[in-house]
Amino acid sequence: PNDSAMQRFNALFASEDPVERIVILTESTVEEQPLRTIVTYLRLLQSALAVRETATRETRLGQANAANTTKAAERLEQGVKEWRAKAEAADRAHPILVEADFRDAIERKDYSAATAIMQLAKESKRDPSQSVLLESQLLAAQGKMREATAVLENALQTGIDNSVVYRALGSVLEQAG
Repeated sequence: PNDSAMQRFNALFASEDPVERIVILTESTVEEQPLRTIVTYLRLLQSALAVRETATRETRLGQANAANTTKAAERLEQGVKEWRAKAEAADRAHPILVEADFRDAIERKDYSAATAIMQLAKESKRDPSQSVLLESQLLAAQGKMREATAVLENALQTGIDNSVVYRALGSVLEQAG
């Protein structure tokens, strides 16, 4: 029953619907809520992106399976929208969801969205180191290395003793030269 390979195997053959497969897989591997809902959303998002990329490549190459892959990508994208709403309803400020949204905003260079997400992390007070790390990453992404360093050093001086903060400080200092 706790064999993860068997759980993935069973999920693969449990349904023809790719969304249902991911839901079944997550239900069999993540017990606690709201984490299960958030992990389901993130797995759907990752799968949708990967399958869309494959569908685009297959279409460009004129491969016979392109239509089926495109259909699967569309179904997964539909599932992403549905499960995004569920994840937000379950726990909008969950650190995993906050981190994923922040990474997406930084990748798009949408610094105002990243700032709003960082503020959500601060207001939630779930993990004091998360908001500090997000703020320093936002500043570093904007090329403000001195400010990013100051945020991390201040966090350490105020008692946030987290190895990730130390690593982030080392990384920012290295990037700053």
